Amino acid sequence: MVYNDKCIAILGNKRGETGDLVVSRSGDVAIVVNGFFKEVLRVFDGKGGGNAYMCQGGVSPDRLELAMDKALSIVIDEINKR
Repeated sequence: MVYNDKCIAILGNKRGETGDLVVSRSGDVAIVVNGFFKEVLRVFDGKGGGNAYMCQGGVSPDRLELAMDKALSIVIDEINKR
């Protein structure tokens, strides 16, 4: 098994009528992912939840890439603040 320091993963999967969105981070990253994940879901009418380390939810599959882009934009903004 390979462990990477300071990792954030944003994953998406289109599955029928659902677009699955997952955001996860390694333990050494100070960004609390559920702090912004709810906002991403709200903007894209999604549902889901999680904790400081990992969140998962569902959005419309045709809006999944936009939701992933929004999550990435927030992560980049958080990194640039530090």
